Amino acid sequence: MALRVVRNVCLALRGNNGQGQESGLDNDLENGLENGLESGLPSDEEDRPRGGQRWKGLEVCSVYPLGKDAATLLVICSGSVVDFQGDAIVNAANEDCLSGGGVDGVITAAGGPELAEARLNLPILDHKRDVRCPTGEAKMTIGGRLKAQYCIDAPGAAGGGYRLS
Repeated sequence: MALRVVRNVCLALRGNNGQGQESGLDNDLENGLENGLESGLPSDEEDRPRGGQRWKGLEVCSVYPLGKDAATLLVICSGSVVDFQGDAIVNAANEDCLSGGGVDGVITAAGGPELAEARLNLPILDHKRDVRCPTGEAKMTIGGRLKAQYCIDAPGAAGGGYRLS
């Protein structure tokens, strides 16, 4: 399986546990990424993100260079995914790729009828369950009225039967 790096895709991992305490994901990432990675940011890039500043519509929490030349960055941001002004956002969707609740509902509302229509026009792969995108796969549509040009719907596993090993 090949991994393709998509620049300017929103990755928001830092948050709190619902009780105002940091989740610790930022520290875990920092500990895991600092081994073997060079520090510093590309010096020739005017639009490079910096911690504590707004970038692409979100607040930058941390920036980690990936690779030896530090040209590719992992940027951890906080804010609303619908405010992201990059190329694409990734949505934890249902397999039917139609509006669900929570974040999916907010993304659908912000994307307007254009996003809703684009999702509705995805081909149905399993007519018994109206599956447009099976769990573990992803489908990309236009972003509609989102600030991002594209919306990538990626259904994940539901329920408690899955464990990481």
